[in-house]
Amino acid sequence: MAAPRLLLVASTIAPSRVIGGRRADRLAQHFSRAGWQVTVLTVHERYVPPLDPSLLPPAGVEIIRTHALMPRVLLKSVHGQVSRLRPPSPSVTASGGAGGSAPTSAGLLRKGLQRALAPFEDPDEFEGWRHFALAAVRKRRFDVVLTTVPPPSSLALAADLAARVGGKLVLDYRDPWSELSAPAQRSRHQRAEDQVLARADLVVGVTPTICAMLASRTRAPVELVTNGFDAPVYAAFGAAESGPMRLVYAGSLAYGRDLEPLVRALAALRPQVSAQQLRIEYAGPHGAGLIAQAHRHGVADAVTDHGELPAARANGLLRGAMAGVVVVSTGFAYAYPGKIFEILGQARPILALAPADSDTAQLVTTQGLGWSHAPDDLNGLVRTLRAGLDGALPQPVDIRSLHADHVFARYEGLVRGLIDDAAKLDG
Repeated sequence: MAAPRLLLVASTIAPSRVIGGRRADRLAQHFSRAGWQVTVLTVHERYVPPLDPSLLPPAGVEIIRTHALMPRVLLKSVHGQVSRLRPPSPSVTASGGAGGSAPTSAGLLRKGLQRALAPFEDPDEFEGWRHFALAAVRKRRFDVVLTTVPPPSSLALAADLAARVGGKLVLDYRDPWSELSAPAQRSRHQRAEDQVLARADLVVGVTPTICAMLASRTRAPVELVTNGFDAPVYAAFGAAESGPMRLVYAGSLAYGRDLEPLVRALAALRPQVSAQQLRIEYAGPHGAGLIAQAHRHGVADAVTDHGELPAARANGLLRGAMAGVVVVSTGFAYAYPGKIFEILGQARPILALAPADSDTAQLVTTQGLGWSHAPDDLNGLVRTLRAGLDGALPQPVDIRSLHADHVFARYEGLVRGLIDDAAKLDG
């Protein structure tokens, strides 16, 4: 019997560092190992920077990379080339004082172009990929078309592809779409999304809240399938390494993420706990802001900024750490940050700065994966750090349920069931 054929539509895969690409990488790898013929349809990597050479595309699968019409990427490229050729402008006002100068003509032109091109990037910057993606698999046949979103433009693209190639349609949500759209666009986006959800054969969400959002909007089965970690399964977290206890955060501090609650907790522990006993280690692009916060609170000696590191080196910082830090900012209570599974992959506890009613806080506390505190819970953070310094560790509950092999084996079974059911009907 021929192996079933899967078309995975993913705007981002390795070597892009964009975090959403990791789910696509794993889906391709695990479906291939389960006996599927997997084809990944994606864009050329230059469209999705930054790139990390240490991240390798999934092995053993067909990868089709296409061009895309992406005005925002083009504008950034042109602006970068012009900036390199143009001498730097003095950061001094006409009155001689330091500070921001008036907008330049080039800046105003760039903003005008962005506004003019916005309709071509609705609902997102990957809308211009559609023509290239459809052409790339013309006359091909697949049993299943699966897309992981965002970007939301992949939803309609995958639905059209499924109709053309004769495959079942699986929609995999890492984030909601229309629920998070701007008010002026929400109703239009919801109508477009509902049209695709009506065509789906299976809908998957990575968190309980996302699944609940989708369940009322489609007649297709809605299943919870989280991400997973790849290291060997373990029953307990090992003891932290000797020397200073380290709290490690690797990644961006964009979208409202903030480590200042942790900095304030370190300050509250002084002078009883020194920088030689407890430290924060950061790897990412926003270290300057973190260091400034540490200076304001008088604990700059306890914070290390490693700058941006390749993924393997950043994850390496977690080995032997007291905890890996996860931050859930306002508006993202529905999310499981990918860092959860990177931290678990290093067999370390999680210290979550997250609203108490968030999916992350619920996961961390119910499965004994670490500690979770609301960002304003200074006293709770201090108590947790003292307990960690004393060697107290959480005890994980059913850690195997979060292992990638278990998670994606269940996923593969759900998708295989779609074509098995279709074969029975045809028979």
